[in-house]
Amino acid sequence: MKITAADFESMNYGELETFEEIVGSLPTDEESLEKVSRAKLLIALGYIAAKRTNPDITLDEVRELPMGAISFKDDDEGSDPS
Repeated sequence: MKITAADFESMNYGELETFEEIVGSLPTDEESLEKVSRAKLLIALGYIAAKRTNPDITLDEVRELPMGAISFKDDDEGSDPS
């Protein structure tokens, strides 16, 4: 499974709440985000994106994905999303 991470601009309020629960801050708090690990960011954004297409996916299932399974849109240019 490959997941393209959700982007901040497309999130609804529920997704923002989920992001805050996982990461510990909102994406608008740039100073706090600078201190957050890339892993937490990828897990949060990957989970939000995955929930959009598979509402039954769990956070633990996203955490179990292999390295490289979650990427940012810019990282996926020209790659197969399947």
